[in-house]
Amino acid sequence: MFRSPRHVLKAGEVVAEKGELRAPAPGETFCADLPAAPVPAALAEWFERYGSYRLAQLGLPEDEVASLRAVERTVAATPRPPIGKGPA
Repeated sequence: MFRSPRHVLKAGEVVAEKGELRAPAPGETFCADLPAAPVPAALAEWFERYGSYRLAQLGLPEDEVASLRAVERTVAATPRPPIGKGPA
């Protein structure tokens, strides 16, 4: 149903062709500047019991984390009504 794009362009240059990287993509990788949340105990237990890999294997390697550029939120979040509760 889905296929890889034939060409991927970034800043006017072909960086991938037929699924193969042709050139490094210029620019930075951005991430949200959010506080780290602890992993819920139920999720950690599920991984220990049923996971085919360990929870510690998830995430980015330290060298990739160091290269990210954190971006602060500039727009206030709009509160959403609870699920199943529409506006009054």
